Parts: sequence; structure tokens; C-alpha cells
Amino acid sequence: YTGTPLVSFDANLARGLGLKVGDNITVAAIDKEITGTISNLREIPWGSLEMNFTTIFSPGSLEGLPITYLMTVNAAQSSAKAVSDLLAADYPGVGIIRVRDALSNISVFITQMANAIYTTAALTIICGTLVMASAIHATLFKRKFDTVMMKVIGMTRRQIMAIYVCEFALIALVTSLIASAIGSVSAYAIMQLLIFSHFTFMPDIIASTIAGSLVIAITLGLLATRLVLRVRPLSLLRNQ
Repeated sequence: YTGTPLVSFDANLARGLGLKVGDNITVAAIDKEITGTISNLREIPWGSLEMNFTTIFSPGSLEGLPITYLMTVNAAQSSAKAVSDLLAADYPGVGIIRVRDALSNISVFITQMANAIYTTAALTIICGTLVMASAIHATLFKRKFDTVMMKVIGMTRRQIMAIYVCEFALIALVTSLIASAIGSVSAYAIMQLLIFSHFTFMPDIIASTIAGSLVIAITLGLLATRLVLRVRPLSLLRNQ
């Protein structure tokens, strides 16, 4: 191919820069500027850490420029040092980067970051549970009065329990749905606008969040309701 320089470009980077197929981009190479037309966009899996480049020009576009060759070598961990020593001895001008060490450091960093996120999430759940328990306790007197009124009009213990279970379940359902929506939108914005990566919606996480919220809310509600149901109508009505 000897026509106008063509460019293969990273699709995620193109979305961030507002570029599309057919647009022109100019690259400064030492003392020369090269303008090429984007002919295709590639989805590059940067997470695989395979050798790749955001911008690839068609053959002949970079003629006359200094060239640097890159290559990767896969070696067992036991023989990696021997390979490095041989390359350094035979080709002293070759720069060697041990990717395994970099990957190990990245893995440690990601693990620490994940642990910090898990710890923060656990503290958030604990604080939320305490807030929910405090809210239920704050309305304890009102629930006692409501329970007494329901007993006076002839409702059974099972019917009263069913009403409270429905109430707590509805509160947990609405709260978890709102939290899931806010979390999903925030995660989508972070992945698309900051990290320029794909967002994957996880319905199993949403379902487990809703199920967990229902279990916690109903359990705390029933514990508080057991205390309320023990109140005798006469002792409460006499003080009103």
C-alpha cells in the first residue's frame, strides 16, 4: 500500500477523544509530523498486558524515521534470569524489562485496593444496619400504640406480624433498589468516563443485595415487633 497513510486506532481512546472512522489525526515523530486517516477502530484488551499500540500506521508511513524493535520472550520463572544474562552478554545494547516483576507488584497493589474496598463496604453495611436499628427503635412507642389499636379492633397476632413484615420488606426493597441504581450508574460513569473500559451489569450482585437487605430489615423488624406485641392494651391505653 502506497496511498495516504491509514491508521488503526484504539476504540476506547477514540470514544474518549470523540474520534471516528474517517477522521484525520496528526502524530509528531521527532522533527516530522505525519497525518493519517483513521481506517478502523480496534478493541484492545489492555488487561491482558500483551504487546499492543493505540496507533498503528499503514506500511510505508514512517519511512526514514529511526526504528526501535520490540519483542516479548516467554520463559519459566526458574530460567528467566539465565535468559536475561545471555541476552545482556550477547546484546549489551538491548534493554530488558522483566514483566513478571511488574505484574507481581501490580497484583499486590490490586489485592490491597480490593481489600480496602471490601473493608469499606463492610463498614458501610454495619453502619447502615445500626442506622436501621436506631430508626426502628426511635419509632418503638408509636409501633406499640399502633399494635394496641390493631389488637383492640380484633386483629390477631399473626395478622399484625404480617403487616410489619410487609412494611419492613417494602422499606428494604425500595432502599436496595435505589442503592443498586445509584451504584450501577456511578460504576458505569467511572468505567466509561474515567477508566475508558466496558461496564458489565451484574444482576446476581443486585439480587444478592436485595435479598440481603430483605433479610436484615425483616430480622431487625421482627426482633423489635416481638417486644411491641408483648405490650398489654390496658397498660398503654390507661396512660393516654
